[in-house]
Formats: sequence, structure tokens, C-alpha cells
Amino acid sequence: MLLPNREALLTSSLNTIPFVLFDLESTGLDPVDDRVCEVALARWQDGVVVETYEALINPRRPVTPDAFAVNGISDAMVKDAPSFRETVPMLRRHFEDAVLVAHNAPFDICFINTELLRAGYGPLENPVVDTLSLARHFIVQPRYNLAALALRVGVPAPSHRAMSDVRALIAVFADL
Repeated sequence: MLLPNREALLTSSLNTIPFVLFDLESTGLDPVDDRVCEVALARWQDGVVVETYEALINPRRPVTPDAFAVNGISDAMVKDAPSFRETVPMLRRHFEDAVLVAHNAPFDICFINTELLRAGYGPLENPVVDTLSLARHFIVQPRYNLAALALRVGVPAPSHRAMSDVRALIAVFADL
């Protein structure tokens, strides 16, 4: 995967840097025992979304009742979806040469890297921006979850589906 040239990033204007804002949904909270069941992303440059991608993913294991209660993704919804391994070429193309942005990024990066390793690929090496850390640093408010931050910037609270969360993430990131 082509990675952003770190020196070029340091000397570039922010509007020229490609960012990929992404979110995933999983069968549970443990990246070792659980699996990704949905991914969505938006490639964002110069304040404009230039490309999006979303896909349900067959996790090859049941979605836990707790995960279903949060994201509403059922086993029936993912049974005919591609496996994570089958989505890797598309994800790699989208992540190529970009700075990755996620809310609570360590969670999402850990899940994606675990899935990449299972599929026989190396981990992501892209620079990563965590909007949760940024918000805690620059904003004073009682809660820093994506829903609270989305409401703060005037967009609807996300629904815990990957693309809904990405739409909220775009608004939050643009405001930070």
C-alpha cells in the first residue's frame, strides 16, 4: 500500500492532504474474538467528499446480541455479504496515500489491523487522526462520544451504522 510521504505531509497545506474518514461495525467489542461486519468511509480533500464506500461484511461468525442491539446488523443481513478478505483490495485502494480519521481511532485501527493480519496482509501504516482525542483536547463539554459531538456541530446523531457514523464524523472533523 502506498503511504503518505511523511515529509510531504509536514510541508503540505491541509487542503491538499487526502483524508479517509472511516467507521466500522463489529460483532462485538473484542478484536481478537469478534469480527468486522460493516465498514464505511469517505475520502475527503479540500473540505469536499470526493469518494465514498460502504459494505456489509460477512464476519463468518454470529453477531452477538449486544452488537445487534447497538448497530442493528443481523446475521441474515451479512450472510451473503463478502468476507473481509474479499474487501481488502477495495479498502487498500481507498486508504492508499491518505491520513486516516476515526472517532476513537485505536478501536477501529485495532479491528482493521487484526482483520488484515487474519487475511494475510500487513497492518495499516498510515498516519491516523483520532477525533475523540482532538475533541477532548480542544472542546470542553460533558460527553465526547460521536453523538454528543455531532449534536454540538448541528448534525443529527449517528445511528451506529457505519456510513451514518462517517457522515457525523465528517461534520465533527470539519469543526475541530
